[in-house]
Amino acid sequence: MTTTATIDSFAVDPTSNAPGKQRWFRSSKQRTTSFVGIEISESEVRVACLKRNREQSFDWSHLYRFELPVMPGGEPTLQWLHEVMHTIHLRLPRPIEGDRCECAIALPLSWTQYQTVLGHELENVRRRSTQLFSESVFESQAHICHWPIAGIHCGHPGADDQYVIAATARRATCHLVDIASSLGYQVHSVLPHAVALTHASLRLTSVDAQCVLWLDHQASLISVRHSTGVGLSRSLSTLPARLADLAVSKGRQGQRPLDAYTLRPYLSDIAAEFERTAKYAARAENVGSHNAASRHKDSADKPILLAGPLAAIEGVDEILATICNVPVATWTFAGRRRPVPTTRATGPTNKVSSNDSRCDDVRFATALSLACLASDATKQGYGK
Repeated sequence: MTTTATIDSFAVDPTSNAPGKQRWFRSSKQRTTSFVGIEISESEVRVACLKRNREQSFDWSHLYRFELPVMPGGEPTLQWLHEVMHTIHLRLPRPIEGDRCECAIALPLSWTQYQTVLGHELENVRRRSTQLFSESVFESQAHICHWPIAGIHCGHPGADDQYVIAATARRATCHLVDIASSLGYQVHSVLPHAVALTHASLRLTSVDAQCVLWLDHQASLISVRHSTGVGLSRSLSTLPARLADLAVSKGRQGQRPLDAYTLRPYLSDIAAEFERTAKYAARAENVGSHNAASRHKDSADKPILLAGPLAAIEGVDEILATICNVPVATWTFAGRRRPVPTTRATGPTNKVSSNDSRCDDVRFATALSLACLASDATKQGYGK
């Protein structure tokens, strides 16, 4: 006899592994509002759902992930892009009819180009970005998001101040919004990883971090956090091909599996990038500041917040803390309630280990951050 595993007032469809049948349905008739984050990575889609509790904080009610088609030969093609969109349409969980699912989406890091430019260069960069994406497999104009490196606590930015630009393909963005909307999601925002992770980090983890470091097999990112939001954000070097292959193969015969020791040379490069980023951001923040020295010291004492699939590997946080000589905190959901994983079999004799729980937190950090920011959204989208 097939049984349905209950999660709070929800249930998980026992046929959810079949294409097109992923659905969250409720065993009662009460209607609710949920906040959903949909993070699309290079290899999979991760979905997280948050709900407000009586204390007006968040409970993590659902998580779900599914794989995306692999790029043939490691190079994107138009056919591959169509397959990705088709898979997302088939596999994305369907909201419950009658409920409100406020939603925010993030596109893959490798689909996003981060740049640092002066304010008077914004329009020229917009044109160059459109040319770049129109000549790529996306065949599209650019969708641009930008913000000042220094927070407004340093003064309102102008044409001579530095900005971070995150550019991606407008056509792909609109297509994904249309897919989610057609399934019943109320999509308010499409946000870069940097914005989502940085703005939501304190609320979801209770860690007052100086920056968020996202480490994934295909793409990595560092984003500086300051008192008024997100600052300098940069894409980082990707995992070397031999290590990425090792991660997929789980370690071939005679080879060491992908562990913290194997990753140490790569983590040394990441640590060097962190140091350069921190110094650059400090200089930008200190321009025109009367409290430059004290603010830089306060920021340097704050921890790095580590997230992403590579952060789940035991010992990665310790190595980075040693090399960077700063505290490192692994991204951990601070709410009191969290879901029973729906992508693994669970039962009375198959309990989820603490390590499994840790893996879920660091993997779903972006999806949870998006869900958190969806709760702040208005009809005009998310804004701070």
